[in-house]
Amino acid sequence: MDTASHFIIGLGLGAMARFVPEIGADPALALAVTIGTTIASELPDIDYVHKLTKGDAVYLKKHRGLTHSVMAWFLWPSVVTLGMMPFFSGLAWGWVWLWSFLAVLVHVGLDALNTFGTQALLPFSNKRLSRDVLMVFDPVLFLAQLAGIALWWMGVVPPGPLFMLINGCSVVYIALRFVMHRRYVRLMSVRYKNATAVSVLPTFRFNRWTAIAETDSELVLGEWRGQRYRETERLEKHSDNVPEQAFEVPDRDTLKRLCPAADTFFSIAQHIRQEQIVTEKTFRYIWTDLRFRFGDFYPFKAILEFDRDGNIVSGYLGWRGNRSHTERTYSSAV
Repeated sequence: MDTASHFIIGLGLGAMARFVPEIGADPALALAVTIGTTIASELPDIDYVHKLTKGDAVYLKKHRGLTHSVMAWFLWPSVVTLGMMPFFSGLAWGWVWLWSFLAVLVHVGLDALNTFGTQALLPFSNKRLSRDVLMVFDPVLFLAQLAGIALWWMGVVPPGPLFMLINGCSVVYIALRFVMHRRYVRLMSVRYKNATAVSVLPTFRFNRWTAIAETDSELVLGEWRGQRYRETERLEKHSDNVPEQAFEVPDRDTLKRLCPAADTFFSIAQHIRQEQIVTEKTFRYIWTDLRFRFGDFYPFKAILEFDRDGNIVSGYLGWRGNRSHTERTYSSAV
């Protein structure tokens, strides 16, 4: 999920911890636990440093990787607890570690519920877990936590019982989305029997989901609104037909070895559409992952340009909010 959501959920976990009698009865311990859960909720995203030091391609490849892995589940609570010890004395540090551990698990679990997913099972598996149940920012979860924090701050309701209720309702909300998602996937599989893969993806609205059915030659896009389904578009998976091209585009494994942008994209993307554009001196290939959608625009792209001899002359990984921004950034990059 996004940074703000992780922060506010971590704060809410610290508030919920006061439901435990030992924590609720000790103001210093309650404060330490809340600090611990808030920091621990953010630490898995420390891999943002890759974006600052190595750029988007490396960052997107490594994001939600090792910092979300099984080893990190235990590392971050230990870092938080040890880091706080010089500032507090005489506390039951086991509670701080345990609730910080819970905060890390919640962070990783929520990340696994959205479309980008996380490699949470490293080093045992490289698979990226992405359940497509929640948006990266879920307004229902965020506003529920924010309302709880406001009530806590105003002293209207004791924080322990309040956040037990809020987080319990949040679990029910996520479970309902699981049920809806599973049903829509099953209905898509029945509707498109020749599909090799189907995806149903969340939107900001509870009862509205986008859908993709992929066949050998097509990507079929649709939308669920409650019980009603509407097919919105059919796209060819490959829209390139340039007779003068004298070379064969390398396969994806070769492209991943040759270009960081392709390496990142093909390591993450699933429902991929390929387009080809001929310029005066180059052949431009654009690969788009149709899972990520904003309005009528699909921002997650890898763009490679080949010269007339088939050599890669430039590579770009795009993840922008609108078409014109992506095109301007690409133009400046090449």
